[in-house]
Amino acid sequence: MPFPQAGLIRLDGAGQFSPESALPAGHPPDLTYSLWTSCPGSCLTCRVDAATVKARLGAAIRERRQELGLSQEAAAHEAGISATYWSDCENGKRNPASVNIVRIAGALGTSAAQLFTEAGL
Repeated sequence: MPFPQAGLIRLDGAGQFSPESALPAGHPPDLTYSLWTSCPGSCLTCRVDAATVKARLGAAIRERRQELGLSQEAAAHEAGISATYWSDCENGKRNPASVNIVRIAGALGTSAAQLFTEAGL
């Protein structure tokens, strides 16, 4: 079922967009979508859950760090974050904020975009 076109989206009483009123049946109500997205099942959010994203990103971070021969402590120091936080990111226990992903990527001599590419995201 395609996402409703802009003219078909209902607004709440205050004139604000109500995502729940516009989502296709069966789609998670806590997510934000483009007006041009067709779901359920076709968007990245539906195909990849948070645990998978964290695990893939963590694996990419670990692989890159190991290629550089850095310890977690040294890499974390370079990124300006704690070694515990770094470890948790590598092990998929954290959902790092975008600013921390950029810091981690910088410490690894790459970009956040490249880390996501290497993670297959």
